[in-house]
Amino acid sequence: NAARRGPAAVPALLLALLVAAPAAAGERTVLRVGPIDQTMKEFSESFHYYAGIPYWNLTGDPKGLERFAEQQVDRLIAQASAMEDSSYVSPQDHFMTTLSIERILHTALREELLPEYVESEESVLREVYDRMDVELRLAAIKVPTLVDLDSVRAALGRGVPFGEAARQWSRDPATAFRGGALGWVAATRFPLEAQRAIWSLRDGVVSDPIAERQFHALYQVLERRPASERGSFAEERGGILSSIYHREIARAAGEMQEDLLAAHRFEVDEEAVEWLRAFLERETAAARRHYDPEKDKSNASLGQESEPPFWAQAPLQGAEAARLVARIDVDSLTALEVIDELVFQPTLVWPRFESPTDVVELCVQALYYRIQTVEARKRGIDRRPEIARQIRDQNRWMHWHALRRARILPEVAPTEEELLRIYRERIDRYRLPERRKFVLVATADRAAAETARARLVQGDLPSEIALDLQTPGGEVVVTPDTTTGWVAVGENPTIDTAIFGLAKGQVCEPILDRGLHAVVRVEEISPAHTRSFESVRVELTRETIDLRTQAFVSELADSLRGRYPIEIDREAIRAMEIDPGRIGRGGPIAGR
Repeated sequence: NAARRGPAAVPALLLALLVAAPAAAGERTVLRVGPIDQTMKEFSESFHYYAGIPYWNLTGDPKGLERFAEQQVDRLIAQASAMEDSSYVSPQDHFMTTLSIERILHTALREELLPEYVESEESVLREVYDRMDVELRLAAIKVPTLVDLDSVRAALGRGVPFGEAARQWSRDPATAFRGGALGWVAATRFPLEAQRAIWSLRDGVVSDPIAERQFHALYQVLERRPASERGSFAEERGGILSSIYHREIARAAGEMQEDLLAAHRFEVDEEAVEWLRAFLERETAAARRHYDPEKDKSNASLGQESEPPFWAQAPLQGAEAARLVARIDVDSLTALEVIDELVFQPTLVWPRFESPTDVVELCVQALYYRIQTVEARKRGIDRRPEIARQIRDQNRWMHWHALRRARILPEVAPTEEELLRIYRERIDRYRLPERRKFVLVATADRAAAETARARLVQGDLPSEIALDLQTPGGEVVVTPDTTTGWVAVGENPTIDTAIFGLAKGQVCEPILDRGLHAVVRVEEISPAHTRSFESVRVELTRETIDLRTQAFVSELADSLRGRYPIEIDREAIRAMEIDPGRIGRGGPIAGR
């Protein structure tokens, strides 16, 4: 691979996508408490995190930012003290932290090596540019397994219409329900190989299978038209490069893996591989080999009855479990470790184990993970200041979460009686007005809106209506087919009358909404009500624990103040730019 790469320069934009350079302003240190420092970027992220939680009552003015900085100092003092005590840290804490640190090293290794493997020829970019002069209206069928693919191709061969086959077999949630329809698309939506295959099709012809990240895909061209807009090559070049870089990265990552496996002398014991293949073929004979989103292997757990090949105990014992199957120069892989890789690494469906390749791929996955860790440390990546800092932060969180779990939570967790009392005191918070879900189609043409109304009345989806109403230069606005989510009076003032004046399933006459003629169909109605104690128990418990934890942290910090030197860059904090849209708008319960 090194001989193939040569000295060609990697385009600057692609390198920027590969390795994002940190912004100098964001790396400015604004808080330091003992051994812990916090950059402007980290402070901003933390502020916006807490600001998204209404009960924190944070404000984005300079005084509010300074108050938050004092709270941050309390947290950092508590975390600094936690780092000095390992008595609460469990083996599981160490294991999970080790995984996090290894992921940091792997990311840094890829950032260092991948640019050496990236190839980008100007002729390829011009090829894509030439293809951009035509847009296609496409339909797709996407299935996760070759077995499903064979079923689809057999059905199409029997004359089953493409759209009907998509509704029956496709597992793409975005398109299956509408017969695989993708609408009008440009070439840059697809990787290079897929562009070449699809844009060479005649109308109505079904493509050969195209491998995608999770699916095997079949495409059909329904219609084609000249592209409405296309700038000069110079204007489009950056966008073209961006559109194809994901596939370029995948190819480069594959070559990087090959080189690292070779450099670390990866090899398998063919006799052991065949023995393990036969064992796994027999043991997993009853495994599900089709995709089922309700029983996806990545969501299953050891011993789950609905997934037969999960073993109640280790499926291999003694010498068989310890038999070496593969090795690298500094490590080796046993049969039981290969099975661990099979069981615990997420994948859509189980291999059939009809070929030794199925076992070898598991060996590659397991040992390549270890190789990246070894290679990163060999190159001194873990000693670089920015990486060493990330590693220290992981150890900091490990100690803090262990202390929080062992000392703080037992003291701050509310009793059932306390929760019930708090619920009654805050009952007004849990009174909800009437809310509704709806779908909408809006267009600049009233006649088109009347057509959309008729289609909504007969139950059609907004996306289907939009596809049929779309014309060059015509604007059609729709909500998702899955509705808007719950809305209350006042959230959509120009169409509130329509939303809250209809019964469930009814469709309004066209109504003007910001210059467009809109039609609305009410999908669900939730009457005004008060949320029950049971329905708010979890969030109320989390809120109570969160606020009590902050009080505990403040008391702990007061007792330790003076133990650690504290530096606050108040000028930088007061000048911080915040996103007002993220203040008090809800968000995750603060865990750190």
